[in-house]
Amino acid sequence: MEEKEFVERLKKGDEDAYREFMALYKNAVYRIIHSFSGMAPEIDDIAQDVFIAVFRKIHKFRGNSSLSTWLYRVTINRCKDYLRKRRTDTVELSDSIISPGADVS
Repeated sequence: MEEKEFVERLKKGDEDAYREFMALYKNAVYRIIHSFSGMAPEIDDIAQDVFIAVFRKIHKFRGNSSLSTWLYRVTINRCKDYLRKRRTDTVELSDSIISPGADVS
């Protein structure tokens, strides 16, 4: 099947096409996440977020690049979002543990 037809099936919400998409690209998504972040415990969560994002945003795919290139970009963006959130959560946790003027004795 041609990629264009496959994308149209995805855009129409074809569940079989979505399952095929996940089967085709799952390993690639996991490799990208691992190479980008090395976050083994969170890989499943990030991968799930990637596939949910694809499902929600496939209508925005214009076909200017290949589907795999678009998926790569979505995956990298999810990794960056996760790293940014983790960094923010760490800072907030640190700030709540020791605040200026707190008695740490």
